[in-house]
Amino acid sequence: MKNRLPIPKILGGKWIVDLRPEFPGQWRCPLGPASMTEAEAIHAAYSKLAELRAGRAAEPHAQLELRPRGAAPRTFSDLLDRRLAARAFKTRGGENGARNIARALRADLGAYELEDFEGEKGDARLVAYRDSLSDLAARTVRWRFAEIRSCVELAARRGWMRVPPEFPEMPAIPRSGFEYIDEPTFRAVRAAVYQRTDRSVAAHSAGDSR
Repeated sequence: MKNRLPIPKILGGKWIVDLRPEFPGQWRCPLGPASMTEAEAIHAAYSKLAELRAGRAAEPHAQLELRPRGAAPRTFSDLLDRRLAARAFKTRGGENGARNIARALRADLGAYELEDFEGEKGDARLVAYRDSLSDLAARTVRWRFAEIRSCVELAARRGWMRVPPEFPEMPAIPRSGFEYIDEPTFRAVRAAVYQRTDRSVAAHSAGDSR
């Protein structure tokens, strides 16, 4: 399972840590001089994370967000229904695609309680689900997880989920099978094709005139 806290590293003569997964903008958070040991840097990273969380929880708007809005959905299937009801679709195709993804997620994850997706238990569940989709195309896996993320964000905003899970890395999308050539090469190939075409046309015309 992936660490919930990024590993500190030395940059510019000091220890820093990237805390962006939870705190946007904190991507070069200073921890101390490079003379610190790695263990000290990791401890400092945890302390910094706790400090940022405490500051966020103390903000008035953060306290309001922690108050649940409406009755919490019991299962992930219920959360999917709330998410779909809150969406506005521009096209019938977009709606059909979203409902197809929701149908697949409901079949695979719908029976789980919402609390099964919180914290480390949720981390493990998402990793296991990603691994279970190894026979599907990378884009399909990414589409499903994009919908899961949207559901989790909705639950967190409404106060239905206190400790959202950390999402695992997604499978890489394969590179295009096309190979591109530079412009000079393209021009040379095109000239050669035209040359062969001109010779073929000339030979055909000469045959007709006989």
